[in-house]
Amino acid sequence: MVYFRLLFFAISFLALVVASVPLIVLINLASGDTGYGICPGGLSACDLSYLSGIELAVLLTMILFTFIALVRIAVVLRRRIDDS
Repeated sequence: MVYFRLLFFAISFLALVVASVPLIVLINLASGDTGYGICPGGLSACDLSYLSGIELAVLLTMILFTFIALVRIAVVLRRRIDDS
């Protein structure tokens, strides 16, 4: 049972980290840095295509849904073990 709790909290923590990536990048860009490589010349010289932000959003969303699915699988496995 302890392993399922640790697994649940680890996956939840990772989902929280992934969800905070856009905020971290925006804070980095606002302070004048490169946004961790997204805009190498800084925000004033940022030359991105229209799809770069969408690609990042889709990737982060897919990762979040994967973590949600992993949490759901862990909960189902725990219920099956508790029932047997």
